[in-house]
Order: sequence, then structure tokens, then C-alpha cells
Amino acid sequence: MNAPTPGFNRLNPLDRRADALIANSYYEASADRPLADDPMLDGALEADVCVIGAGFSGLSVALECRARGLSVVVLDAHRPGWGASGRNGGQTLVGFAKDEIIERQLGLDGARAAWAMSVEGVALVRERIERYGIDCDFTSGYLTVATKPKRVPNLRAWMESASQRWGYTRLSWLDTDEVRARVASRNYLAGVYDPFSGHLHPLKYCLGLADAARREGAQLVAHSSVIEVVRGVRPVVRTARGEVRCRFVAACGNATIGDVLPAPVAARIAPIPSYIVATEPLGKAADALIKGREAICETTSSSTISVCRRTIACCSAGGRVRLERRPCN
Repeated sequence: MNAPTPGFNRLNPLDRRADALIANSYYEASADRPLADDPMLDGALEADVCVIGAGFSGLSVALECRARGLSVVVLDAHRPGWGASGRNGGQTLVGFAKDEIIERQLGLDGARAAWAMSVEGVALVRERIERYGIDCDFTSGYLTVATKPKRVPNLRAWMESASQRWGYTRLSWLDTDEVRARVASRNYLAGVYDPFSGHLHPLKYCLGLADAARREGAQLVAHSSVIEVVRGVRPVVRTARGEVRCRFVAACGNATIGDVLPAPVAARIAPIPSYIVATEPLGKAADALIKGREAICETTSSSTISVCRRTIACCSAGGRVRLERRPCN
């Protein structure tokens, strides 16, 4: 069992609920953290870059900065992978949830550039796993499947758009027999197979990034919530017990990062929940259910998305998300 975050009673309500839930989560139970957490910030540090948040984004920024010879301090209110980076569905996918909307917003050239960036992102994950020897159960393969006859032509049209409009040519069409040969379900009528995308154990991957950042010379600091960022030519990032004086600040925190961001940015950040369910170990039965161990996503017209993989089933929150141009309470 993992101990609650130090200063547990001072966390905001959302963080307190999360801290209690993840202490005995599947991801925490199946990953090996270092025997001791990174130290808390106590006093003053100097660095070229101060990164707020030790998740995927923050640790990636730290690695990129170290590759360019910049000194880096990474601050986290908890510890690496505590937030969404360590407890998500684990899908490592190209593209976007609403590609047509992306094209309407950015135009065709912009949509192609965005798609290329998403492909580069998956390639970067694969490259870092290889370079740093991160054991995170990465498995190639992703299936998007249709569960109703009326959704089959829409899925086919999306695949053709991905290839012809957005420049991604790795997708292949699966008819009913082909998709059922891969997944033991009579509900799936057709599918699109992507061999380049896949899924992984997100906490293991995040901890691997943290280990890589330490090895590359970044200084990681845990249990040190940022309470203020003093902006200027030489920004100062302050916690309750210390501060980091730097040239640049990279804010890569969770949705509960608080009031350290500029107000126009903070007003547009809100937590959006998702739910993940793990079965008891199924043994050989699991291999029979998803023979290639691909990640699977069902097409749906509702706001609920079902995503399955060999070890985890993930479902987004049902209902609608409404975003307004005002701060969230």
C-alpha cells in the first residue's frame, strides 16, 4: 500500500479524493516506484528552466532541455506520475477525437500538419522507450470498430479521409469476418486497423521518463506545490519552503495546478473525469478475447467512448462537457 501524499490534509478536495483512490489502484500496484521519493524543495535553487509538473509533458520538456544543455529543475506537488499521466487509459494513438472539427478550425493544411505532429508524438514515445530501456508493456496495434450498421460507412469514410486528406496511409480496413477473427465479440461489424498506434502502462512509462530525466541531469523535486510564479526577466517559482530562480518557466501541471497560470489560461482549464476498470487476472482467456492484444475503440455518437485493451478497460464520463469563457469554481 502506498502512503498518502505528505500534506494530504492541505490538498484541494479533488486531489484528496484522487490521492485516496490511487493509493491502491491497479497502476500503482503493478509498477515499481523508487524506494524513496525525490526530495522536497527546501531553500533556493538556480536553473535555466523550471518545469512545473512531473508528468508526460513536464518530463518530456526536461529531457528536451537537457538535450540542449539547459539546466532543469522539475517541481511536482506530489511525485512523478501522480496525476493524469500515471492513471489514464494508456492508449498511444495518432490523430484526434474529432478530426473533421480540427480541419474546420485549421484548414486542410493545418489539419495535415496536426496529424503529422500526432504521428511524430507516437514515434517519440516509441523512440524514448527504446533509448532509455523503459519497460512499460508497450503493445503495437489499435482497432477502431463499428457496432451498428449505420456506423460502418462513417468509419470507412473516416479511414479514407485519414489517408487522402490528412496524409496517414498506414490504416487498413477489416470486414466483419476479419475484425471478429481479431476480437471475440459478435458486436463488432467492421473495423480499421492501425499497426503504428498502440497502448502501454502509463505509470510505468512516466516513471521511466522520470528515471531518464534524472540520468540526463535534471533535478526532480517532489511534494512541493507551487504557490506563486513571479514573472519577469528572471522568473521566480515559489513553494511553501523554497524557490527556483530561472530564465524560463514551463507550466506542465495537472488540471488542479491552481492559480499559478495567467488568468486567461487558468480560466480555460477544467478537470474532465474518465473511469478505468480492471478485471481480475483472466489468464489464457484474455489472449482468446483479443488475440493480437490491440487497443480497441468503439465508434459511438454519444459522449461515452469505450476503449479496451489487454489489461484495462477505459470509459470516458457520460454526459456533456460545457466550456464557458469564465473561471471554473
